[in-house]
Amino acid sequence: MKKNRLVNIQIKIIAYVLFVNLFSLKLHSQIGKEYFNKANEQSDSGNYEGAIINLTKCIYLEPSLAEAYYNRGLAKADIKDYEGAILDFDKCILLNPNLIDAFYNRGRSKYFVSDLLGCILDNNIAIMYKPTFALAYINRGLAQALLGNINESCWDFCKAKELNAPHAQEILNYYCK
Repeated sequence: MKKNRLVNIQIKIIAYVLFVNLFSLKLHSQIGKEYFNKANEQSDSGNYEGAIINLTKCIYLEPSLAEAYYNRGLAKADIKDYEGAILDFDKCILLNPNLIDAFYNRGRSKYFVSDLLGCILDNNIAIMYKPTFALAYINRGLAQALLGNINESCWDFCKAKELNAPHAQEILNYYCK
C-alpha cells in the first residue's frame, strides 16, 4: 500500500515538474516574441542600438530563432558593425539556410570589410536561389569591379538593369563606359 502511494506521489511530482517546464517554455517564447516585436519597431524608427539590445534578449530566450539573428545582423550593418553583422548572418544561415536574404546581406557586409571573394560567393548563392534578385547582381558586380573583373561586373550590372534595380543605369554608366 505504501509503495503505491509513493508511486502516486512521484507521478504527481513528475507531472507538476513537466507542467512548470512547459509553462516556463511558453512564457520564454512569449517574452522572446515581445522583445523581437519591440526590436522591429525600434529598427523601423532608426533606433538600431535599441533593436540590437532587444534582439539579444530575444536570442537569449529563443536561441533557435533565425529571424532574430537576421534582424540583429541588419541592425548591426546599419550601424556599420559589419563584422558583428557577418557573425549574426552566419548563425541565421546555420539555423535557416532557406532565408536567401541572409546570404545577400552577409555578402553585402563582406563587401564592406573588403572580403570581395566572400561577397561574390554569398551573392552567387542568393542569385542561384533567387535569379531575379536584382540587388544581388549589383552587389556582386561591385565586388567584381573592385577585383578588376570588368566584363563580369558589366554583365551583372546589365542584368540588374534588366531586373529594374535602383541606380543600375548610373552604375552601368560609371563602370562600363
